Amino acid sequence: MANETDAPISIACTNCHNQVEKTREWLHANEEFKCPTCGHSMRSERAAVVRHIEAIQKAIAEIGAGADSSASRKLVSRRGVSG
Repeated sequence: MANETDAPISIACTNCHNQVEKTREWLHANEEFKCPTCGHSMRSERAAVVRHIEAIQKAIAEIGAGADSSASRKLVSRRGVSG
């Protein structure tokens, strides 16, 4: 399984709205980048971007954990096992 820092993140160019894909690790290491379509220069507020990404990843993990827990309870319930 790939490291979560390797997962691509789509960022819309503020000029042409082209979707630019960067990894979390790349965003953390670079503050400025250019759109490959129009050449527009963009600055990333690294700390804010990383904070938002981490919050989203945490929320997704919590949702997944809740779904897994709920599925486990249903399976146990169907088998007639109490607990």
